[in-house]
Amino acid sequence: NNAVLTIEPGTVIRGDDKTCGTLVITNGAKIMAEGLETDPIVFTSDKGTTERKPGDWGGIIILGKAPINKLGGISTLPFDLDPTLNHYGGQDAEDNSGILKYVRIEYSGRKLSALKELNGLSLAGVGHKTVLSNIQISYSNDDSFECYGGNLNMNNLVSYRTTDDDFDFTQGAQINISNSIAIRHPFSSDISGSRCFEADSYDKIENTDMTKKMTKINANNITLVNMEENNQGLVRESVHIR
Repeated sequence: NNAVLTIEPGTVIRGDDKTCGTLVITNGAKIMAEGLETDPIVFTSDKGTTERKPGDWGGIIILGKAPINKLGGISTLPFDLDPTLNHYGGQDAEDNSGILKYVRIEYSGRKLSALKELNGLSLAGVGHKTVLSNIQISYSNDDSFECYGGNLNMNNLVSYRTTDDDFDFTQGAQINISNSIAIRHPFSSDISGSRCFEADSYDKIENTDMTKKMTKINANNITLVNMEENNQGLVRESVHIR
């Protein structure tokens, strides 16, 4: 109902393991999570500090009204969400889903099945009046940041030790990303082919409106680090563009 969720600086929110706790900001609603450099907002596992592991909880999903290039201009995510609320896309590139600033997201990215893999932060049709800055995602069990279409400016992002991709873009995403870093770690990857940047213009050609924009990424001042030695892990290319 176009609600606004406001989270104060320094708040720690724990995602529930048993129910795959997941925060979904639906199309038209907003999240105002503006932490401080000294008091970030932390989303983490509800397990004890020595028991936490990637995929303990779902992560954060934001659904917006910005353009995607799927036929019909509207789509849904494959994450078993409420079908009456699980839609994103539209015509408003300036759509505003709120603020994520000085936020840390840890141990999220539950794999529901081989084809249903939640991310640390899933941004679906999110518009560029949304503020996404100073966000660190650590120990995600799938991608850290994934953009399904949308039109976004993102900066000061950190992806640390994710299992799949650090930054993943598809469905005609129009993204400016700057001053960001990805750090790959040995044996933290999986057989899907983990990369720092993965860019696709579409998921399946038969579901794509070819009159719409293809994915375009402007990446500026980016550092991509692979901590492996002698390719002992499963990391593939640094940047993969289909």
